[in-house]
Amino acid sequence: MKTGCLILAGGAGKRMKSERPKVLCEVLKKPMLGWVLDAAVEFSFDEFGVVTGFGRELTEQYIADFSKAHFDMDISVYYQPEQLGTGDAVKRAEEFLRKVDMVCVLCGDAPFMNKDTLENSFGFHSNSGSFVTVISAALEDPSGYGRIIRDKSDNMRFKAIR
Repeated sequence: MKTGCLILAGGAGKRMKSERPKVLCEVLKKPMLGWVLDAAVEFSFDEFGVVTGFGRELTEQYIADFSKAHFDMDISVYYQPEQLGTGDAVKRAEEFLRKVDMVCVLCGDAPFMNKDTLENSFGFHSNSGSFVTVISAALEDPSGYGRIIRDKSDNMRFKAIR
């Protein structure tokens, strides 16, 4: 089975009050996108893709530099000209989706993503027979974040992403 990791990295990050793309804002002296790419590389996906948008040139330069630092690894890059949501971003990478049997879609602004989380999620996904598995967190104050709307009768099932 051929696995792919598609990283969504097109958001502006308005709340961060930065001229740079959100994914290039640093956490512990490394851009958030770098943390996510490192986790994906450590997991050993077969294919890698990134969807860019706001600040495309800066993000694509970072991806090119990351690729060179990792022995010219192949990272496909796709462009989302307008930020029309997660579904639209994934659709921009339709060509990437056709190359893999299973895809993991990650947000490029999730700096604490790691190999263990990916392994546990893939294990859960494979064992549950689910069509889609979503990694989420419950926060005390989720205001300002996107949200997973869960099914009231079954907290493990989600209904929507807002």
